[in-house]
Amino acid sequence: MQPAGLRCWGCGRKVEHAENPFCGQCIKAPPAYDRVITALDYAVESAYLLHGFKFHQQFASGRVLAELLEIALCKAYQDRAWPEILLPVPLHYKRLYSRGFNQALAMARNLNVPCSIDYKALKRVRYTPRQVGLSGMRRKRNLRGAFTVNAALTGKHVALIDDVITSGSTLQAICVELKKAGVQRVDVWCAIRTQFN
Repeated sequence: MQPAGLRCWGCGRKVEHAENPFCGQCIKAPPAYDRVITALDYAVESAYLLHGFKFHQQFASGRVLAELLEIALCKAYQDRAWPEILLPVPLHYKRLYSRGFNQALAMARNLNVPCSIDYKALKRVRYTPRQVGLSGMRRKRNLRGAFTVNAALTGKHVALIDDVITSGSTLQAICVELKKAGVQRVDVWCAIRTQFN
């Protein structure tokens, strides 16, 4: 598996040059989050690990993804301050019941990083259909009012962790709520970044 390489800080997509940490799309329409750190591109090998972990409870695959993400994080924060709090992307209780576990929380628990995990600060309050196959506009509409912040996070630097970024709609919706709640900075941590959305 190939490491992620040069990435836009705003969306996590590949960039050709390192002169500007943001791609043209993120300069034109900045996301609500401040930085994306990801370990791998979505490819045959990373998809195998992701699907085994997420849909078949192959927790060894989840540990591998967390280890690869930790390597990317240590490189990214070697001369920068780490976030104070790590927030796993929450699942609605119906999806949590059907899947049996929250993959973002499992990954967070496998990371050896200097952040405290808070799995109660965010809540998914509305059940939403899966995002796969939805257009960008429908993804945004699908997530409206889906998340709420349940903790005092004013002025905090937080990290939001998930397994994969596709369009970024879920992370965008959460980060909008975090910024409304007074969070100063949100870094997004993700094991895998797709390049086709």
